[in-house]
Amino acid sequence: MTDTEFSLTAFGGELDRYLTAWRRLTRAVENVEQSLPDDRLAPFFSHIKYPVLAAAAMSRKMLEAQRARAIARTIGDSECWQNNEALMAACAKSQAAYQEIHHLTSFYNDHLSSGKWRHLIVNNPRDLHVFNAPKLPMKLTTAEVEQYKHRADADVSAIERDGSYVARNACQWDKADNGATCVQALGHSMNAVRLPKGQSLTYSFHCEREGDALLRLALIPTQPADTGDLRFSVSIDGGEPHVFSLKEPFRSERWKQNVLRQQAVRELHVAISKGHHTLIIKALDHHIILDQWMLDHIPTRRFYMFPISPVYPL
Repeated sequence: MTDTEFSLTAFGGELDRYLTAWRRLTRAVENVEQSLPDDRLAPFFSHIKYPVLAAAAMSRKMLEAQRARAIARTIGDSECWQNNEALMAACAKSQAAYQEIHHLTSFYNDHLSSGKWRHLIVNNPRDLHVFNAPKLPMKLTTAEVEQYKHRADADVSAIERDGSYVARNACQWDKADNGATCVQALGHSMNAVRLPKGQSLTYSFHCEREGDALLRLALIPTQPADTGDLRFSVSIDGGEPHVFSLKEPFRSERWKQNVLRQQAVRELHVAISKGHHTLIIKALDHHIILDQWMLDHIPTRRFYMFPISPVYPL
């Protein structure tokens, strides 16, 4: 198991913003549950509450463990770890989340509808390592978990905006050629754009900085249905188009990561000036679906989610 690409610091705290979203979704599910009649509680648990709460706990298990490892690396001396409350809290929250998954699964199998669905759900599907106990700098006792797991969570919802980047969801175009179609609930943007061969999307944007920047383009990972290619081009301010291909060797490492992320990201280093600019993205083959793009004036910055709020279709 390795750390995720979620950043503890980028854009105000990407990791905490993700966990905040899970807490809000969990509270919403629990509020709905309180309004249901008794004869609806069992199906609600099996179809809604268990999947949401177990996924939320899995996120806490993995990401709090990542936070704990990051804090431990800054301390160095393992004898001082127990004196760091932030480290203790991260370890406690991760261990508690792992225990919560087991409690939820136990309830599903042994108590839900008097055990009617026993053995339908397991804690460790296919014995994959991701379902094991979290990899922590140190393992806390039960008493320590109880002591530190209730330490207040960082509530981060707003994306920090400092003029160091420009980002758009694909559907936020200024001009689109005929045939460009938004696909509801697709992509990180929740509204990715299917772009026919030969057609373009145009975006106008303003840069507050100048110098070297990194243009990141996120598309839905697809494969050609024949022996062809999956190409698109990008040009800024009418310059020479740069051509990218999304075609990947089957089961290659990048193909696997694209599938896991549900985005295929391509990057282009550019020199940009302050002021107004135009970006044109054109499909050179069929099956090009654009999700998001971002121009980052800090090219070395590492993060996972593009700092843009999803666009939920009406």
